[in-house]
Amino acid sequence: MDRGGNLLYIDLHAHILPGLDDGPQTLQESLQMAAMAVKQGIQIIAATPHVVEGIYENEKSNILENVRKFQAVLLKENIPLKIIPGAEIHISSHIFTLFKNKELLTINNAGKYILLELPHFQPIPPYLENLVFQLSLEGIRTIIAHPERIISVQKNPNILIPLIAQGVLLQCTLTSISGHFGEETCKTVEVLLKSSMVHFLASDMHNTGGRLNLIQESLRRIEGLVGKENAKNMISHVPEMILEGRDLRIPYSQLDQMQIPKRNLWGFPRGVFAPRGQNRDQGC
Repeated sequence: MDRGGNLLYIDLHAHILPGLDDGPQTLQESLQMAAMAVKQGIQIIAATPHVVEGIYENEKSNILENVRKFQAVLLKENIPLKIIPGAEIHISSHIFTLFKNKELLTINNAGKYILLELPHFQPIPPYLENLVFQLSLEGIRTIIAHPERIISVQKNPNILIPLIAQGVLLQCTLTSISGHFGEETCKTVEVLLKSSMVHFLASDMHNTGGRLNLIQESLRRIEGLVGKENAKNMISHVPEMILEGRDLRIPYSQLDQMQIPKRNLWGFPRGVFAPRGQNRDQGC
């Protein structure tokens, strides 16, 4: 992949603002992360601090102000990185109320795409599809963050198919393919990539550790699975459309290859999961 000046590398999921969540706690660490991101070729980052009821009560106005302040420091320090606002919002039955109260922060505050986090260890809430539908009626498109790390998805990736059919986009973490989150996550992201169920990739950086250090290695592995052009689209073209609030349509061919007979709706599509005991490479 050409990672030179012609490639606009956009990271739409990153915990880089200091002191707001489980990301960096100091401005100095945030600046170190920013410098490392630039060295990896990243030019634009969506700062997406966690929004979790009772844990990380990051209000929209506070995130916007912190983005403004951090961008000013980056300019002062001559770090060529653009920061845009966002949030990783943990699923809650109150999300639609946040929207109605104009408190829901979308990617780039553009009123189009919301980054939603699902529980890692509990079943996917039964009201998710209705929430996605309600938001869609208001012109809001849902993005699910790192589905490959959700236990229920690892057990059966087909549970994502109805969501994709609703227009939900899936964002996977780059370094999942390198085994950073363990073998099951690595296997699952490989399945999703091979099945064209990943719409874009992001770092989900939290500190100066492995996620930032493994980006280039992870990209090479992903290129080997889906090809250079598809990998480029997932870190450049698709994030750019989301950043601009444009209407991103999933190609019909992408959905067609995931269709399975209704009688087997919750069974594994043929060829998606390898038989038990089959060797896997790509660092899983």
